[in-house]
Amino acid sequence: MRSRISLGMVLGAVMLTGCSSTPGPAQTHAVSSTPVSGTLTGTVRVYGGPMNPATGKQAANGRPGQDWQVKVLSGTQVVATQSSDAQGRFAIKLTPGNYTLNCSGSTPVTIKAGTRVVVECNVDVP
Repeated sequence: MRSRISLGMVLGAVMLTGCSSTPGPAQTHAVSSTPVSGTLTGTVRVYGGPMNPATGKQAANGRPGQDWQVKVLSGTQVVATQSSDAQGRFAIKLTPGNYTLNCSGSTPVTIKAGTRVVVECNVDVP
């Protein structure tokens, strides 16, 4: 009988120790919920190309452009590139700052933490 009481007391003490509210080493760091980046999203649209004999218009008249390299620059340095998907869409995470989106021309873009900036990336083809 004595050994059962001792074993029960030991198990109770172990269980209480496991329920301690004092944080252990794995619980001491805080996770920040403040966003540290923003997102640049958009669609590549293609204009130009050869004339379509059936319509008399250029073949590419604003259709989504697949596999176009979207480049984002900070000053003269390329900081991000991404290919557009089958619908011409892209999404690039960037740290806050001022950038230039390089499509057929240069489009200035300002990214703020936790925001999403949507742009049209128009590309002219011969």
